[in-house]
Amino acid sequence: MSSYSSPCERITNLSGYNIEMDYLYGQVMDGYSSHNLKRLKGDLPEKESSKALLELSRPFLGEGMKILEIGCSSGHLLRTLNKENLNLDYKGIDIDHYAISKAQDALREVRFSGIASAEFFEAGAEEVPFDDNSFELVVSLNVLEHLKSPVKAIDEMIRCSSKAILIRTLDRKSTRLNSSHA
Repeated sequence: MSSYSSPCERITNLSGYNIEMDYLYGQVMDGYSSHNLKRLKGDLPEKESSKALLELSRPFLGEGMKILEIGCSSGHLLRTLNKENLNLDYKGIDIDHYAISKAQDALREVRFSGIASAEFFEAGAEEVPFDDNSFELVVSLNVLEHLKSPVKAIDEMIRCSSKAILIRTLDRKSTRLNSSHA
């Protein structure tokens, strides 16, 4: 059982650990995101965090469901979601232009039989460019700890979701994978 009384308290306690990241063109891609691109293409194994998210999301997943991933990097979660073979409609956003560009290029090369459509957009977690209730499932893996306004990002996730939100975030003591649904 968590020692936090609410998800908002959990987020507030993370506010002292925000990291301002420098997203110079390609800098993050060469380090972190290039590995995620290889995972998307199947050249590296899936991330354990993606597998865990899939396991938690199974009760919410359904045929043709619309899914938004906030902080998608170069889209490695797409490969994991594909295994469910549910003709999902996936959209991913990230602030890293280079990672998004590489993910879009990869979609021209890689086909996923379990994904009806996939698109990537350059956008931030605090201002998601989609309408209210546009997605049945909104997911975010290891993003909140990098934001100046994690509460604003959570508000955006809630605004965009009509059914469920899954958030994985790190804190200074442990990794937590939390889920919330309406």
